[in-house]
Amino acid sequence: EFGESYAGKRYPKAKMNVSGFDDAGNLLPLVTTSAAGPDDAGDQNIMTYSFRLCLTRDPAKMAPMPPPANYDPARFELARRVLKAGIRGVGFDMYPLPGGKIDGNNSIGGQISLGLVGGCNTWHSADEAGRQKIWEEHKQYTLEFIHFLRTDAAVPPQVRDQYASLGLCKDEFADTAHFPPALYVRESRRMKGQYVISQKDILDSPEKDDAIAISSFPIDSHDCQRVALKDGGVINEGTIFPVRFANPKVGYAYQVPYRAVLPKPEQCSNLLVPIALSCTHVAISSLRIEGAWMAIGQGAGIAAALAAKREEAVQALPYPVLRERLRAQGMVLDLPEAPKAQPVPKAALLPVDYRSGIVLDDARAELAGDWVRSTNFKPFIGTGYVVNWARNTPGDGKASATFRFQAPKSGDYRLLMAYSAHETRARNVPMTVKSGTRESAFTVDQTAPLPAGQSFQPVGTVKLEANVESSIQIRNTGTTGFIILDAVQLVPIE
Repeated sequence: EFGESYAGKRYPKAKMNVSGFDDAGNLLPLVTTSAAGPDDAGDQNIMTYSFRLCLTRDPAKMAPMPPPANYDPARFELARRVLKAGIRGVGFDMYPLPGGKIDGNNSIGGQISLGLVGGCNTWHSADEAGRQKIWEEHKQYTLEFIHFLRTDAAVPPQVRDQYASLGLCKDEFADTAHFPPALYVRESRRMKGQYVISQKDILDSPEKDDAIAISSFPIDSHDCQRVALKDGGVINEGTIFPVRFANPKVGYAYQVPYRAVLPKPEQCSNLLVPIALSCTHVAISSLRIEGAWMAIGQGAGIAAALAAKREEAVQALPYPVLRERLRAQGMVLDLPEAPKAQPVPKAALLPVDYRSGIVLDDARAELAGDWVRSTNFKPFIGTGYVVNWARNTPGDGKASATFRFQAPKSGDYRLLMAYSAHETRARNVPMTVKSGTRESAFTVDQTAPLPAGQSFQPVGTVKLEANVESSIQIRNTGTTGFIILDAVQLVPIE
């Protein structure tokens, strides 16, 4: 509906090569479905909720981790299979805090973590009792998962010891036995108002004529489903790894329009919605951060006060009047300068440390069709790379990336390609090189590891003519899996 490349079903994590079914063919606990739905269709799944845990390893500051009531080891059979298969990603992220404390959070890059995948889908319509039940289910899962990590024989001893050394902080959340009282509600029901913020407003069209706040957290979604594949394996669906600048690692700044907190006039005339504002799933994955909500809430509060004072509908409030009051109160409405990215030289000859020759970074490519910018897999050339993806059906050939350049001299060149190898990559990426009257075609298997210590994979040999336009084109014709385009290189053969 909104033309978002990050919308629809997303499978950026590796498939876990274990069965998601028990011996009777039933789904294992912690697996949500065996049918994720069409790749381009919306659904009722939202990103997982979890608790942010305040932990410590300092005995003087520690309250014991409470054991879970009615612990069921069978609940973690999937995690047990994953660990026995040698697959990483069972556990949770821990960030150091001042005073010897640790912030425990769901691991966006993990396979099984603190997030109870699928456990929050009814939050939006639940009453107070229903939401309390969901809260209790998440607490029970959290305590059971930690108990599993501390005690189960499938967990490596050194990992068990790591989690066994953790406790809650006895000077935090005393009223709730040191367990955090607030569930991390990352996403829920949202208004469909006068303007719907979507991916394009964050990445492509960040300026608005009616800005009330600036947001800049990366587009970033946690798992939405955990799928048992009928042909074998389990895969998490819905993750969007942070979409941001590579260095420094910050999101793209964009203006939040006043229209996004306004209902349509025929719906309501005295309501502003700064938290459940009008936006897509992709956009809420960026807007959902406290700093953004505080800024948007301040803007909405000022608008409400002005509309009440002027005795007019919130939709009728003149934006210049609102903007004047926002600026008078110190609200930041102007977009900051983008961080200075690593320069991409315009010349074909790139005198870089990792190699000589002609290096064409993805930033120079003419892109057509669906490509997504990313910085998830490192290292990469320049400031990131672009990705095209066809999961269950072969690519239609509509996505292409074309480089145009002039060779400094005629002769034979070695053709190389930079990408991050992985089992989820396409094995049959078509690559065509044209120079003068010559044309050469190659197929690249991006599951093949790069040579040790190298940034580029050799593809073949081509002849280039000097002083004419040459081109290299990568296309998704017939591909299945991820196509990664980081850079291509042409090294003269002396």
